[in-house]
Amino acid sequence: MLTRRAIWILMIAGAGFVAAIVLRHEPVALAALTVLFWVWLEWLVFQWRVLTADEVFQSIHRKWWDEGAAHASGQRSLVRRVDDVTSVQLQATPHRRLAGLRIWVEDVLPAGGVAVGGSPRAVSDARAGTAWTWSYLLLLRRLGRLTMPGLHVRVTDGAGLFEHHRFVPLRQELTVLPLLVRPETTVSVLKQNNAQLTLGQHRFQRPGGAGELLSIRDYLPGDPPKTIAWKVSARLGRLMSCEYERETPVRSTIITDLSLYQFVGRPGPAPADRVAGIAGSIARLLLADRDPVASLIVSGSNTNWLPHGFGERQLTRLLHTLLTHVGGHSVPPGIVFEDLVEVTWATCLHHYPELLDPRVNPQLGWLRFTRSGRRRRQRRQLAMALAHLQQSPPGYEHRLVEDRQELSFACRQFLADHPSDWIPLGVPPAQRLASARHATLDTICRSLVRGVARAKDNELFVVITAAPVYLDEVDKLEEAVRLARAAYHRVMLLYGVPEPDELQVADPAARRILLEERQRETEQSMSQLRERMGRVGAKVATFSDARLVSRIVAEVELLRSGRGRSVGTRG
Repeated sequence: MLTRRAIWILMIAGAGFVAAIVLRHEPVALAALTVLFWVWLEWLVFQWRVLTADEVFQSIHRKWWDEGAAHASGQRSLVRRVDDVTSVQLQATPHRRLAGLRIWVEDVLPAGGVAVGGSPRAVSDARAGTAWTWSYLLLLRRLGRLTMPGLHVRVTDGAGLFEHHRFVPLRQELTVLPLLVRPETTVSVLKQNNAQLTLGQHRFQRPGGAGELLSIRDYLPGDPPKTIAWKVSARLGRLMSCEYERETPVRSTIITDLSLYQFVGRPGPAPADRVAGIAGSIARLLLADRDPVASLIVSGSNTNWLPHGFGERQLTRLLHTLLTHVGGHSVPPGIVFEDLVEVTWATCLHHYPELLDPRVNPQLGWLRFTRSGRRRRQRRQLAMALAHLQQSPPGYEHRLVEDRQELSFACRQFLADHPSDWIPLGVPPAQRLASARHATLDTICRSLVRGVARAKDNELFVVITAAPVYLDEVDKLEEAVRLARAAYHRVMLLYGVPEPDELQVADPAARRILLEERQRETEQSMSQLRERMGRVGAKVATFSDARLVSRIVAEVELLRSGRGRSVGTRG
């Protein structure tokens, strides 16, 4: 491929040759012809050296240096934490046939990754058998499974007249986990009183109450002999143990809102990342004290239920479910079709330049002269490339050209495997966001009612959402919370305070006054929300609350001690 420098040289030399022929000036004509012959000869040498080299690099490695680690990790699958800075080092040895050429390399960063130190780009003159190393610092700002596909390479000659683009695959999978609470910050450590109740003392100490015995179950190795029900064991012919009320763990259900409006900001960081991180931290906090935890993920009118479980396995299942939902949205919900096709074409050109090469994927030349023709040509090239990558049946590329919905689905599927930061931040219309919020709220209320119906004992329900529940939508939630509190359950609502929208006001004083007014209205609505939820006995907290862990521990302790049965406490 010719660079702009080569095109200008050819145009000037060609114009000079034609002018010299017309004016019969032989020295100028010979000089222009010499320049044209020199460019043609350089092009032949460049093409021979590039095309005869099977690979750009003989060997290439990417290593990750953890903070405080003495050795680097070059595994294909790595686990990192969100908002952690990691040092990435690359070492490449160019092919011997490319010696003397200049190689420009760019390490393709994953979606949501930012280079905060150094640069993922490097340039060097290739030397036979000489390795070249560069490094940079990478900041991962979003959760989920991310992919570093490889390196985009541009090979040029020494004069900068020709260039050859190629993508070198160097795939590594990154699993970015949320920053969970520290292991020592558990319920058992934060308890004010760790003295257990004595045998025979019921945790609901009320006049006329029943005994402490909750149920009789099969004997498990390690049960104390004094808990064995001897009469029942003799009658059934096998050992049975008594399960007491004080030994019953506090069951918890985490309701997480991961609806459409939570992913505004993709492919970069979005509110869904913070929601998933808080859900994982709360789950780890509760599981550390051997309490069973269940998870319910709400996305519009759809739900995903994870039953109660114990220990690290349950935490692994919960994180796997959260990361699957969070990482499945690589395209913002409000992107238009033309922008989606444009970004997919640019990403495909960056990753697979050979598939969009006119020599391999030819298109009609007359389509490039008009704007609609260029879009049509772009869609035809993209359809051929996507059909080849997805191994579609013959003729499927013609369907992609004509069917906008089918092409949109294929583009989203391609961007899910090859995330790109070039996607414009599309924001859905306000009506669409309001409709999604109402549907999600109805689903949360129904899920809370169903959770109360199948609850076995006093449980803790934690509702996590980044979108605030406005006052005109609280009535349904208040009814569901009132039902849960009537059954002696505890409900806690966690929400994120919305950031004020940018105002298109030129006057700085007017902009500041409008922002203060909006912030005052938001604070007033949130205080009214706390008051209404407090009337029915539900606790309300924000993501930025410094005492969030202590509030959750207090709710668990109320259920553990039996004092959470009082209704109508003010939050």
